[in-house]
Amino acid sequence: MEVRDISIVRYSTDYYDQLIATQILPGTLKIFLWSIVLLAALYTVRRAIALPLFSESSLPPGSGDVERYEVGARLYHWGGVFLLIAGLAASGLALYAPGTMPATPVSWLRLHELFAGLFVVGVLLHIGFSLLQGEPRSMWFERKDWKDLARMTGYVFGGKREYPHFGKYDIVQKLYHLLLAVLVVGLILSGSFLTLNAEVLITLSHNSMRWQRLLHDASSFLIVGVVIMHAYLRLLKANWPTLAAMFTGTLSVEYFRQHHDYNRWSPHVLPKKEDRIARAAGEPTITLGVGEGGRGAN
Repeated sequence: MEVRDISIVRYSTDYYDQLIATQILPGTLKIFLWSIVLLAALYTVRRAIALPLFSESSLPPGSGDVERYEVGARLYHWGGVFLLIAGLAASGLALYAPGTMPATPVSWLRLHELFAGLFVVGVLLHIGFSLLQGEPRSMWFERKDWKDLARMTGYVFGGKREYPHFGKYDIVQKLYHLLLAVLVVGLILSGSFLTLNAEVLITLSHNSMRWQRLLHDASSFLIVGVVIMHAYLRLLKANWPTLAAMFTGTLSVEYFRQHHDYNRWSPHVLPKKEDRIARAAGEPTITLGVGEGGRGAN
């Protein structure tokens, strides 16, 4: 049996009659995506057997909605990520497997470069706004995260039900963002070299081009896989409130109390909807302010 018969990549011979890897096989992508489906099915079965039980945690004061996502974060998520990744995936597929996508007035290569340029600009803007206006520390790892990971692993594989309360993001979300960041860096760097070479702005050797294509394809496949897994977890009924928060920007205090720890994430708690309406009408309201221990008239 030859190496190519059991390989995940397509091989061909170069000028010196040496066997080299030239492209990741489509079957590899199918196997990878089916493995994601299998993991999702196993997790669904585990949740069907028994839902997790959350431990005690510190609670936020107030009784309104908790502010989770700013407008910029929501716009970036749906426009800068969802739509652009969909455009990159479609145009990338047309280049990876010619003939799979219909013909367009503009070449798929130009469309791919356009989507890629917009994606890079979006990533840079996202990083800038996150550092200036967001909460970069909420995505940093802390000691409690690894205890959380042990509890979550124990729930999925060990038959335990105790589940921890988190900060703004749990350890899985932090690992997801870290992996996505690494893959995006690989995708952007390899794509930049391929584009510059295609536009004859730089000249790369055939071997360098081959490795850049393999890195670009691998990064693309992995990004598609982690995004699908992310979408699956957000679509679980238990996570519908966080999915809705990506549209509304807020979570209910009740959901916060069930899943988050106020000592690890202290967001702004908005007044109740009734109080906001009364305040807009000029009527006196009585609310509990964030961080206050008693009731005060507003």
